[in-house]
Amino acid sequence: MVYLFIILYCLILGYFYQHNHTAALLRTPYWILFFYVVVLFGLRFRVGMDTLNYMDSYHLVTPLNQMTFSDLFGQHYAPLSQLLFSFCRMLSPEFYVLQIIHMVLLNIPLFLFLKRQTLNPYYAYLLFFIMAGTYFYTDILRESLAIAVFLLNYENLKNRRWLPYYLLCIVSIGFHYTALFLLFLPLLRNVKFNTTYLLVILAFVAVCMLLLPRLSNLISDDILANEISNKTSKFGLVNIRWFLFRLIRYSLLSAILLFLSRKESEYHFEISLVCIYLLMGIGVFFFEEFFVRFSNYLSLPFVVLMCNYICRRTTAQLLKQFIIIPFLIVNIWVQLHDNYYVMYLPYYSIFNPQIDFQREATRDFYFT
Repeated sequence: MVYLFIILYCLILGYFYQHNHTAALLRTPYWILFFYVVVLFGLRFRVGMDTLNYMDSYHLVTPLNQMTFSDLFGQHYAPLSQLLFSFCRMLSPEFYVLQIIHMVLLNIPLFLFLKRQTLNPYYAYLLFFIMAGTYFYTDILRESLAIAVFLLNYENLKNRRWLPYYLLCIVSIGFHYTALFLLFLPLLRNVKFNTTYLLVILAFVAVCMLLLPRLSNLISDDILANEISNKTSKFGLVNIRWFLFRLIRYSLLSAILLFLSRKESEYHFEISLVCIYLLMGIGVFFFEEFFVRFSNYLSLPFVVLMCNYICRRTTAQLLKQFIIIPFLIVNIWVQLHDNYYVMYLPYYSIFNPQIDFQREATRDFYFT
């Protein structure tokens, strides 16, 4: 029910905004949604796979007032994430303090980004929440902050303001090292959905098919090679549901959206980014843990393009449904059939702290 409120709220407010475009709907009602999301996920108790890991190791984090230079740069976390965790640990040993601060830091850029870039921020947030909301909020805590900085950096990339773009890229990298991917985006910002792009996809598939079986053998570091082998065995192609979900979620739906919006010159920048998103999505089939991290940075441009395509009044209603219905079905279906829902259902807060043993067992399977 706590998640259903978000869906119903976005549907109702999105409907009214779509028909009236009343500016008042993007003031108090919009920030009520922000407040609800921050409180809901900021006060969660052991909800989310990575949240469990962070909570269990939080007592090992050095408080900021006891931190040394080696603590900042000699730990597993990127330095800004280490600094944030240590700052929150200094404020309180309770993990929910970090959760609340994390939710504020993530959602302010997110809500501003959707408000500025989309024709209907309520529908856009609904798409984001169904696609990746709980994942961003409860699993990739550090990487989601790097993505939040990228959202602040979005206009710099779009308008070719390279100095501020690369400076903010450094901030993103400071939160999570996967943000190194952002350094290469300017080289790819003019990708077009055309015959050449389709040939690049075929070449990329061929390289992945040839490289992946030999990947662990090409790496001299035994620890890293074993980690890659472990990841690919646990997250690899294990059943038909795995294949169909990733086919629709990362590849088929992106390809359909690109095909239908290929002549929308107003959104050529988002189309280029979704082209890269599709390429990363194809890579997920071969090495999920690697490529899914990069695709996370482009999931919001994907939401922008989809939302704006759906909301354009010149687009035929049938084509709108052709995009949105498979998107909703596949995301709901995978939550139910692959048991992803156990990561965040049932929901418990710090006011009702309970341990869900199925959730704990699922986490133990993936991380042991």
